[in-house]
Amino acid sequence: NVSCTDSVWSVSKVHVTVYNPVASQTSNNGLITSCGDTIKVGQGLKWAAISPDLYGVLDCGDNVIIICHDTRYHLKVFKITDKTNKRIKNTIDILEDTISDGKFVDCRIIKLPKK
Repeated sequence: NVSCTDSVWSVSKVHVTVYNPVASQTSNNGLITSCGDTIKVGQGLKWAAISPDLYGVLDCGDNVIIICHDTRYHLKVFKITDKTNKRIKNTIDILEDTISDGKFVDCRIIKLPKK
């Protein structure tokens, strides 16, 4: 469900989930992302991980906007800084310090152009 119009990539019908910077939900110590960024807990970071099947369309450092009506993430911009486990498909996983639940379906993500 990937489309490209006028150099704007979008992926539709993705799942939006939530993860926390803890060892049980991440690799290593939970504070280093697969893109090499260090998570600073409590900083209100707008970071996200994407499932490996979305790599190539999206990459480390890309900014995306989430279209997911009736959720706290609708029309918010996130930076791709991590990758999910290989078993997860068609998903963007939002980094949250305090919120530990959330799964939304049929959302859309749009890759913003690099400056």
